[in-house]
Parts: sequence; structure tokens; C-alpha cells
Amino acid sequence: MDWSRITLLFSDIDSHKKGERAWPPLKMFKALLLQFWHNLSDPALEKALARDLLFRRFVGIGLDQNVPDHSTIWRFRNFLENNGQLEAAMSEVNTQLAEQSLIIKQGEISLIDANVIEAKNARPRKGKTHKIPKRPITSNKVVMESVKPLMVLKPIPMSMKTVLLK
Repeated sequence: MDWSRITLLFSDIDSHKKGERAWPPLKMFKALLLQFWHNLSDPALEKALARDLLFRRFVGIGLDQNVPDHSTIWRFRNFLENNGQLEAAMSEVNTQLAEQSLIIKQGEISLIDANVIEAKNARPRKGKTHKIPKRPITSNKVVMESVKPLMVLKPIPMSMKTVLLK
């Protein structure tokens, strides 16, 4: 992920000379991405940032640093929405992910490529044998629908190596 392209979108956001130092816009936006991808409320995101090391690493918050509180997260998201920057930044993230053949979606049906095998549904009793009825297998795709999957990643071409979000 080329974060410099997203940083350009936030170049006009600056902290005021008075008061406490503001959180860097890129870190706040990365936190918003986690919030959207994991369907978290503002207080839940604050707790996740405080407890989850992977969240901290993705956002760029050190172990010795505090995390933004839920009201700071809420104000930043509203600021971006009111200025039209949130949609532009999300579009840029989706564009970059699509360039790498990755698509993250929420609330979709997951398709799993699997081999269908027949299995007995019960153990046979001693001395008795069960016959498994033969059913035609029409496809080697199994469709699994979950309540609310976190994300669905489309297949990546075999020529690509692992892509790390830095």
C-alpha cells in the first residue's frame, strides 16, 4: 500500500498551534479503516487499539504511546465526511487494493474452492454396514454463507507474491 498517495489527500489538515498536539491524519485514517473492516463502534475501536498489537502495528502506534479516544475518532471521521475527504481516501484505498488484485468487502457470501467428498453421517453399529447413497457431484465449488464475514479476499494471481500492508 502506498500510503504517500493517501497522505497527499490529507495535506491540508494541520494541527492548531494552541492546545494538545493532534494525531497525525494518516494514523487516524488507518484506525478508521480498521473500524470499517471490523465493524467496530468508536469506543470498541479505542479498546481494540489499546489491546490488540496488530491494530497498533497497522496504525503505527507504539507500545509506549496512548491511543486516540473515541471522541477524537468520532470528530476526525466527521471532519473527513463533512469535507468530502473520507470518500476520496476510501476510493484511493480501494483503487490501490484493486491494483494488487485484492478486494475487501463486508457482509458478502464467501466462496470457497474445495473438493467435495462423501462421508458417513453416522458410525455403523457393530455387525451392520451402511451404504452411502451415490449423489452426482455437479461442481467443485462449495458456497458457505456466514452471518457476517469480516472480509472476502478475491483470489490473487499465482505470479504475485505476498502483499504486506505497511
